[in-house]
Amino acid sequence: MSFAPIPDIAYFIAGIALIVLSLACARYLRPSPMEVASKTLGSLKIDLVALLVVAGVAMTSVGVFFRWQDYETKLQSLGQSQSSMRGEIDALARQIDRFRSYDVNVALQFKESIELRSLKVQTLVKRPGGDWALADGISPSASMEANNLVSVKLRGLNPGDFVRFRVEQGKRAWRSRVIEVPVFTLDMDEVREP
Repeated sequence: MSFAPIPDIAYFIAGIALIVLSLACARYLRPSPMEVASKTLGSLKIDLVALLVVAGVAMTSVGVFFRWQDYETKLQSLGQSQSSMRGEIDALARQIDRFRSYDVNVALQFKESIELRSLKVQTLVKRPGGDWALADGISPSASMEANNLVSVKLRGLNPGDFVRFRVEQGKRAWRSRVIEVPVFTLDMDEVREP
């Protein structure tokens, strides 16, 4: 807050002096009330001593104006800080969205038709800074569009997680390449074991 205490003190002293002086000289001042008239405000009858006391109170109050004259600048700076805080809140909301977990349907595409009943799908997930681990709750389902597609629903994935699939059916096995979330469609290559 930037204010000079000199005008504040000067108006306060002048106001008190006017009040004391008007009360001290009340017997010498004109005892009959003065009439102040205005077309817009109407007329007001007031004693001169009372008018001088009111003027003294007003003068003592002027110091408050000098003390708080910078309030508009404060309001503007508060408005600017509020808008910058809104920007920071929006940035935080975007960061939170980045780390939200996703439920993802992945279409595993094989080069030939696949029988879903005897298919065993293993999903391995690697979180940033972690090791590969088997994902729980994987339930493959057949695609209605083609005989060579199997749909797998994954839950709780985060951007930056790596996922790969291993599918077995009898003595046959397929393995996908490693993908980073949120890539969704994979081509499955058959692994020939000796």
